[in-house]
Amino acid sequence: MSRPYAVVTASAKAIGREIVLALAKRGLDVVVNYRSDSSKPDAEQTARECESEGVKAIVVQADVSDAAQVAAMRDACVSELGTNIAVLVCNAGIRLTGPITSQPVEDYVSVIDTDLIGAMHCAHEFGALMKENRAGRIILMGSTTGMLPLPETCAYATAKAGLIGLARSLALEFAEYDVTANHIASGFVSTERTIGEGSKQLEAVLGRQKIKRLATPEDVTRTISFIMDSPLLTGATIALNGGEYMY
Repeated sequence: MSRPYAVVTASAKAIGREIVLALAKRGLDVVVNYRSDSSKPDAEQTARECESEGVKAIVVQADVSDAAQVAAMRDACVSELGTNIAVLVCNAGIRLTGPITSQPVEDYVSVIDTDLIGAMHCAHEFGALMKENRAGRIILMGSTTGMLPLPETCAYATAKAGLIGLARSLALEFAEYDVTANHIASGFVSTERTIGEGSKQLEAVLGRQKIKRLATPEDVTRTISFIMDSPLLTGATIALNGGEYMY
């Protein structure tokens, strides 16, 4: 069988980049996924950094909201890396705020299609390989907002809430194949995007948290490592939010 590898959606930059780099450091070959042409240089740079860890890294463009593109991504992975997928991290997501009554239908549908249906497309394609291998870890990257919605986050909160049910459903379906499925519901993670949202927003977040610091990308990757090393943990939601919401 080919070397084990990991697929991380939306991994050209930000948290996805940190996740795929951490998996490369664990010795896994990796798939760096990106959606838009503008992200291709970042994806290629991330792949080069992964390969500096002595693993193979491939770059695959795919919009996870499109089932055909996800199927094509699976075919590219099998062609380049084989069928031994060990880890699938569904990280792709769109965050949309504002009153739902003021949003164009296509905008809020796009959030659902990317954040929730996109994860289902990935589980459909890569989960089939894991079933055949009788091994694997499916990790869904969610949000505390899916458990405790904030004002004017209807589509985002709904999609992230759906990931809780998806993790449990996948856990049931895949258990007999020794494949686990879990969900990380993070609070705000310290990235360029969240810091750019301004001090008032960050103060509000920290005001809700009991531990008064933002999560770091390293907090996220440590949680992923914990899931990977826990063969009996499945169907769980891990609330990585400093006590903002205790689940």
